[in-house]
Amino acid sequence: MRGWMADFGEWLPFDARTYSRSAPATHNLYPAAWHEANRAVLEEAYPNGDFVLLTRSGFTGSNRVAQVVWLGDQEASFDENDGLPTVVTAALNLSLSGVPIVTHDIAGFSGGPSDQELFMRWTELGAFTPVMRTHEGLKGDANHTFDTNAATLDHFSQMSRIHAALAPYFIALAREARETGRPIIRHTIMVDSDWDESYRAHGQWMIGRDLVIVPVVERGRRHATATLPEGAWEHVFTGVRYEGRSVVTVQAPIGMPAAFARVGTLGEALTAIRGN
Repeated sequence: MRGWMADFGEWLPFDARTYSRSAPATHNLYPAAWHEANRAVLEEAYPNGDFVLLTRSGFTGSNRVAQVVWLGDQEASFDENDGLPTVVTAALNLSLSGVPIVTHDIAGFSGGPSDQELFMRWTELGAFTPVMRTHEGLKGDANHTFDTNAATLDHFSQMSRIHAALAPYFIALAREARETGRPIIRHTIMVDSDWDESYRAHGQWMIGRDLVIVPVVERGRRHATATLPEGAWEHVFTGVRYEGRSVVTVQAPIGMPAAFARVGTLGEALTAIRGN
């Protein structure tokens, strides 16, 4: 195996017997130690770095040893407290904590069963996530999946091609994260901190400096409102241009999420996306 999901790591009992410190003093440090132990095994087996390690827990220092961190076990629903909407908040917080590469379960893990609209909306967000991956969830036999029907398969194929088109950009940002510590996913305040509106842009995330994604996370909604920082922007799918430091509302039907690229960037990626 060239990798695995190193689940858990955050449940060290307070009455556990530990090697050195007391269990309470070890509790918050344990996740980073857990990640480090898993990674050491893979680095020994594959010194060229050709492996993938996914982790869930974390604490200060985890970003030094964690490779890909997923956002926990959301409900397979649109619930604002533990469903699809929380993916946006969790990714922003994790990134602000210095974790460079994040992912999430398309379309949730707990609860369910999921349905077609939820799966498609979650897939759209997955296409604009550094690592795009699905999970059949706890109710695998009942949940909607990428191949449940032709419409879902076509939509998933489209979003997968978008993710593939963005791969060079994601890879460049991953290198930047390794060199500087800047995360791939960024809150708008990290890009335009001098603009007051950026501090309220909690329903979107930026990928680096040059891409904004505003996912639809409510059932039945067909539009999205974007907070575009300084610069000039163009809609990824339509090419319509917008001035920066503006708040705009656009149509966002299933299959065309609200995404904006900084004008003059992502040329080949945009050509590929619009050619789908």
